[in-house]
Amino acid sequence: MEKKNLNNCTMNEAIAILKEASMKSERGNFTIKCDNCTLDIVCGGEFNMCDNVIEVALFTANGETWLPLDMENADGSVFTEDRPIIHNLPLICFPAFVKQFKKLSDEDMPTVWDAWDTISCFPM
Repeated sequence: MEKKNLNNCTMNEAIAILKEASMKSERGNFTIKCDNCTLDIVCGGEFNMCDNVIEVALFTANGETWLPLDMENADGSVFTEDRPIIHNLPLICFPAFVKQFKKLSDEDMPTVWDAWDTISCFPM
């Protein structure tokens, strides 16, 4: 599956592309390169056909490998999330999501990722 880079699109163009791709029977794969990471976006496909949500995975800045995140448990202990994926990010939240990740520092990434993962658990 070829990945289309959305960095040169306006936010409205990117949302329109993702909305259209989410309704197709084959999965669409897109990327957005940020300062410290690459957001890998998947939508559409027979098991994920919906015009309102996308799936986002976190890769390193070079876009080739997963970017593991050290996440904190409620008791303060730390665990590593080896494959950080947000499964149901609403397209309506996409502009704010990308804006936060564009210039996010490595140390803030786990906290922001966890917040968006929590938001995506609640249907809009």
